[in-house]
Amino acid sequence: MRVGMGTWKLDTATAADDIYNAIKAGYRLFDGACDYGNEKECGDGVARAINDGLVRRDDLFIVSKLWQTFHARDKVEPVCRRQLADWQVDYFDLFLVHFPVSLEYVDPSVRYPPGWFYDGEADIRVANVTNQETWAAMEGLVDAGLVRAIGVSNYQAQTLYDTLRYARIRPATLQVELHPYLQQKELVRLAHAEGIVVTAYSSLGPASFVELDMDRAKSVTPLMGHPVINAMADKYAKSPAQILLRWSTQRGLAVIPRASEPEFMAQNLACTSFQLDQADMDRIAKMDLGLKFNQPTNVLLVLEHLVEPVEIRHLIVTGPQLLQLGQALKPLEAADLVVRDVEDFEIGPVEAFDAADLVGNEEQLLELRHVTNVLDVLNLVETEVEAGEVCQRVHAAHVRDQVVVEVELFECWRQGVEALNLLYAVLPQTNASDVLEPFEA
Repeated sequence: MRVGMGTWKLDTATAADDIYNAIKAGYRLFDGACDYGNEKECGDGVARAINDGLVRRDDLFIVSKLWQTFHARDKVEPVCRRQLADWQVDYFDLFLVHFPVSLEYVDPSVRYPPGWFYDGEADIRVANVTNQETWAAMEGLVDAGLVRAIGVSNYQAQTLYDTLRYARIRPATLQVELHPYLQQKELVRLAHAEGIVVTAYSSLGPASFVELDMDRAKSVTPLMGHPVINAMADKYAKSPAQILLRWSTQRGLAVIPRASEPEFMAQNLACTSFQLDQADMDRIAKMDLGLKFNQPTNVLLVLEHLVEPVEIRHLIVTGPQLLQLGQALKPLEAADLVVRDVEDFEIGPVEAFDAADLVGNEEQLLELRHVTNVLDVLNLVETEVEAGEVCQRVHAAHVRDQVVVEVELFECWRQGVEALNLLYAVLPQTNASDVLEPFEA
């Protein structure tokens, strides 16, 4: 199934009808989660459709997700059983780890769904639970017959690699944010090479995040109104949403757009009824900004504990052994830098690299050899980045035997909003100016 229906932000007042109507329209895959707060209502819609004879249970493919407060081994099965009861089914076709970050347990009798904050307001408490422990418990769900397959969501390359090294049951699916502004080409290539299906969420871009009043989402042209997308909609006599969804499905991805209106349900489901020309696929490929709207909170650990750069590198960079050996790498992905509300973090003034300042300034570049942690990076640079300012993008034009340049985007959430993006650069050897090159967005 290339096209399913997402349930994030489905109103609890209408979710049962939305699911029922979607089944009538031909949808068979539904993507839910504990954190969405509407699983019981979605289950009511499924039960009504089955009772009315529209479908049988085995006609449907129901996906749900394990929330972060239930990552401990003894918490996984009980919450899965509760979610199954909410959906009024005996098994999930697919059950995903929602984020690779463990939060302190909140008893469902206190608050359900628990959300990000331990106290329900502002206190994020990270739990001492490994991803490996959680994955073993997920495998136990398969053994118990509660789920047919398991997978992961919001994982990046290194976390996925790590899971594959210890998994007895491999992830069937990787679900990530993916749209023309965030194309994740290398991650998709990796997953497909490992036989893992990739599901794209937020395929229509920033619209849902604009509704959450995120400045980053409001800073770019909405994809549904982008002139490139609109021109293609006219060319193919399709809606902008259909163009965006077809771009994803034509790349071999599954999509899960949300819809409540029957007209949009039908349009989304029909997005595979036509083919985009390769020239148009290439035009959309050029729209990639590396711009991510939904960020997991595991970066909070980086900021709070100031992990050494080499440890950070092992968390985020594909093939860290290549870096250690000094072997040549492909050009690294570009990263935009946005800084917001930095005073909340109490780690001193936050400054960031500007590519134009670094290029040709060998003395400053060589000084970076002595970087030992995140604060050292921040203190070495000269240009303060104002809130909301976007720095010039940077990448490694080439990497020679003696030099490795890494540029990565970090982001943390505090009190449910974007708080900080941190540019991270490590130059372990000399002659670094040869490999740092600015380019136009």
